[in-house]
Amino acid sequence: MKTALTLFLFACLFMFCPVNGAYAGKPAWVKERPLSRFYFIGIAMTPKVEDTYSMQNAKNKALSDLSTEIEIGISSEFISSMVERYGVASEDVKSEITAVAMANIEGYELVDTWENQDEFWVYYRLSKELYRQLKKERMDKAISLSLDLYQKGRAKENEARLSAALAFFMQAVTPLMEHLDEPLKVTLDGAEKNLLNEIYASTVHLLNNIAVKPLRAKHSAKLGQRVSPPVQLKVNYTTTVGIEIPAPQLPLTARFTKGNGEILQNFATDSDGLGQCEITKVNSPDKLQVVHVVVDTLKLFSCGVPALMKTAFKQANIGQANVLLNVSGVTVYMQAEETNLGRATQIPFIEPKFKSSLAQQGCTFIDDIANADILIELQANARRGTHYQGMFTAFVDLSILVTDLKSGDELYNNTFSNIKGVQLNYQNAGVKALENAARKLEKDVLPDIVSKF
Repeated sequence: MKTALTLFLFACLFMFCPVNGAYAGKPAWVKERPLSRFYFIGIAMTPKVEDTYSMQNAKNKALSDLSTEIEIGISSEFISSMVERYGVASEDVKSEITAVAMANIEGYELVDTWENQDEFWVYYRLSKELYRQLKKERMDKAISLSLDLYQKGRAKENEARLSAALAFFMQAVTPLMEHLDEPLKVTLDGAEKNLLNEIYASTVHLLNNIAVKPLRAKHSAKLGQRVSPPVQLKVNYTTTVGIEIPAPQLPLTARFTKGNGEILQNFATDSDGLGQCEITKVNSPDKLQVVHVVVDTLKLFSCGVPALMKTAFKQANIGQANVLLNVSGVTVYMQAEETNLGRATQIPFIEPKFKSSLAQQGCTFIDDIANADILIELQANARRGTHYQGMFTAFVDLSILVTDLKSGDELYNNTFSNIKGVQLNYQNAGVKALENAARKLEKDVLPDIVSKF
């Protein structure tokens, strides 16, 4: 009787005071990770903390754990072909495919959760058959979208709207990134082809068939002046059927590869495929200078470039051209007057050094003012100063005026007073002051004058 009463009381206790399942003994899946031929499994635990994110963190970790069970089947033959064809590192191919595939995992289900005072546990699973089915559905949609974008790109290519064509080609690659290990077969032009290979080949073909040609291979230019008329270039594109047509609205960029100057680097072709490169000033005295013009790929691919397509730029012979500049120096007519103590110097001290320095900057001196670009008027007068204990001082007053004879503009006008010279007599002191004036002119004045040409 006593035994029966005891059993009855225990039964009532369990009936009216159930144990909370969250704090029951550990389930089997917590104690030992299950194995399954039919499911991918993800299990994770996070310690309990005061914040409210512990459970969510456990869920995220469980899904990450599940994804590690999914082996993305990338064969070594496929990797080798990608490396050979696209010139990318094998590890980059694997990580690119895996990252995109992992980001698109769907169809998983929450099997169970468990917690105690210290831990949260989460158990997810994903049917392997459902995973394959969903991946196949995504691949079919990706190929359909990619093919549509690729065909739009080809249509733009045939219209020579190259920027738009390349944008579509680059966009067509993105949907395929999860499925690079698949054949990606489509029917194009009546034949079965690999879609990614076709996109790549079309991109390289497009870049290879842009021709940039200057209307004039050589231009005459003058140091310090604008190149006039501007450099003009014709840009054509040869279509897939061999027809050469103008390439409108194509971005170009230009730079000096030999010499130096001020250039409007970025410009574009007009509706007739003509581009105009403005060289606003030639700064280098080099007789032969080169301006390199090339299709501006940074602007051409402003939409972005998938990693697997970047090597296309290295393999392609992108349209470019060199323009030669035959640079002649500025022609200068110079009027110089130098006096020492009121008398004209028999041997000038300033004029020869000044001419030599300007010649090194590419200037040419002529005797006919009618054919000169620049007139330089220089006047230097040495006068007596003081003497003290056998040492005599002289001072030079120097003025210089530079005029652009083509425009009549005054380019430079300045005076320098009291340039000092000391010697044993006034005559020699005047000579010394003139020599010092020549050095000052070369060091301090010449760069400023040349910058005005």
